[in-house]
Amino acid sequence: MDLLHLVDRLEELVGGAQRMPIGSRVMMDRRRLLDTVDQMRVAIPQEIREAQRIVAEHEQLRREAEEEARLIVARAEEQAQRLVSDHAIVKQAEQDAQEIARDAEARLEQRVSGANADIRDRLEESRRLAEQQMRAADDYARELLQRLERQLQAFVSSVESGIAQLSVAPRSDPSPWDDIVGRAVGETVQDDVGGPTAAGVTGPDLPPPPAGVIDDFSLPALDDERIPEAAPEDSEDEGAGSRT
Repeated sequence: MDLLHLVDRLEELVGGAQRMPIGSRVMMDRRRLLDTVDQMRVAIPQEIREAQRIVAEHEQLRREAEEEARLIVARAEEQAQRLVSDHAIVKQAEQDAQEIARDAEARLEQRVSGANADIRDRLEESRRLAEQQMRAADDYARELLQRLERQLQAFVSSVESGIAQLSVAPRSDPSPWDDIVGRAVGETVQDDVGGPTAAGVTGPDLPPPPAGVIDDFSLPALDDERIPEAAPEDSEDEGAGSRT
């Protein structure tokens, strides 16, 4: 489900909550609220989770740098206070403290800049990988749809050809032997003229789908693609006796 939609649902849940008579508190359905929060947690993409982790690391690094800078400045101030009795020493201590503070600030800015550059690079890489996966999924879906289109066109052509042959002239009810003989003759003619057979009217072989993708376009074999069963020998003997 879309994350923005879940945010809207959460806002509607808060806006529709029953207000308390006193104060600005409201009564909310705890189960519905937790259910919406769980859905939002599931809807957050992996890239956002990675970005949050990077931002958290950056924040931790910034806090450590600030703490280090404060410690350095505190040590410098403490040293300056101990040397307050001597003006020259105090002046030198102040200069040293300022230099240390400037150095700490420069180091902090350098670390922050490096962390920001690393965040931008990781976000760009995550975005690039996501776009690549989306393009691969679109290409695979397009190949499956094209394959289905070719199969459907072949099926429609086969049905139209059968209808046209049936509408040419009426004929008596065919026996199972007539159907077998007619199919054998049709396959022989198709082999002689180089035309496609029923087994050959299929799309190109495609690579197996990626992991986790279900092929919804695999179709069962048609009736004319199944091998007909041979008639029992008793029926053949009875047919020969009737002809004699």
